[in-house]
Amino acid sequence: MLYRLVGVLRYTPMEITEIITSISGSAVLFGAMAWFARSIVTHVLSKDIEKFKVNLQAESQKELVRLQSSFQLIEFEHQVRFSQLHERKVNIISEMYKRLVALHRAASNFVKFYPSVKHEKQREYLKQLWNAADEHGNYFKKNRIFFE
Repeated sequence: MLYRLVGVLRYTPMEITEIITSISGSAVLFGAMAWFARSIVTHVLSKDIEKFKVNLQAESQKELVRLQSSFQLIEFEHQVRFSQLHERKVNIISEMYKRLVALHRAASNFVKFYPSVKHEKQREYLKQLWNAADEHGNYFKKNRIFFE
């Protein structure tokens, strides 16, 4: 079949051999150049990948340190805020206890002395009891949020 084609084209077997040798030599040369180019590109890309890995690791370490310091700052703010809240709650409870003691004293005086004193003194004890109850109730209402 090749001979028929050669006959049509009028090439001699020697010329065909030279053409095939030339084409095959060019193909091998082209293949070697392609392999070499591929090797160079792979080598360059692998270097870029390594640089990217190193840069990515360095950036991630920086970000981790930044996040840790940010977390510590938030934790400190949280501690300060809640320590102030607890301190305020202790102050409110202390003040509430003082008002409760005053209410108890007024109630005790009212109950103890009411039957044995004159009408004016009874009104005074009742007024002291109501004032102490109002003060305690109003203070509790204003600070109820701390007891829920």
